[in-house]
Amino acid sequence: MKITLKEAKKMMENNSGSLYLRGTQITVLPDNLTVGGSLDLRGTQITVLPDNLTVGGSLDLEGTQITALPDNLTVSGYLDLEGTQITALPDNLTVGGSLYLRGTQITATKHKTLTDGDYVEGRYIYCDNILTHIKSAKQVKGYTYYIGKIKNRNVISDGTNYAHCKNFKDGITDIEFKKASNRGAEQYKKYTLSSVVPFEEARTMYRVITGACKQGTDNFVNALKKTKDSYTIAEYIEMTKGQYQANVFERFFKEEN
Repeated sequence: MKITLKEAKKMMENNSGSLYLRGTQITVLPDNLTVGGSLDLRGTQITVLPDNLTVGGSLDLEGTQITALPDNLTVSGYLDLEGTQITALPDNLTVGGSLYLRGTQITATKHKTLTDGDYVEGRYIYCDNILTHIKSAKQVKGYTYYIGKIKNRNVISDGTNYAHCKNFKDGITDIEFKKASNRGAEQYKKYTLSSVVPFEEARTMYRVITGACKQGTDNFVNALKKTKDSYTIAEYIEMTKGQYQANVFERFFKEEN
């Protein structure tokens, strides 16, 4: 289905996802464009890309009339230049995936490869194989909180671990899960059925022991009408009966005791 010029412009205004502009009448992209996902420009009449273009997914320029890449181009996924008239890559090109150069005159393919933890102030941070467009960063309670250009796409770091999050609280929860997951379920063998464990710690504990996903755990917790700050392990077992892998959670503690 062909996309109209009006529809294409609307898509660029709401750039949180991918922009598939293939075959549209688009001729110009706005300056400092940030694309949350991939950008497909095949079959367009675009001849120039804006400086400081950042693409969160892949960039497909196959067969376009573009003759040169802009300064500071950053692409998280692959970059397809097949069949273009581009003859050289810029010195400051950054690409996370593969380069497709068949049918071009490009001979030198030196470029920066994205690695975990790469951060360019005011532009992006790359972690866990995801590129997030960043407008600012601040220190909060010992964490670095990277605020995304796209709503609800933020990153938090404790200096070692990273987590993508909608807000600061969710980010901390994910960081704590990553640290607990790295230590493994063995860390919880110290608890007995009568041990009192804080509710927030128990959320992480349940996921580490059972392998339950964050979404499923959050849905269960959100469905609870009222919760206390802490419960005993025996109470958590009773509370989670019928939930995903609840039998694994129960067996873990009862076998230990």
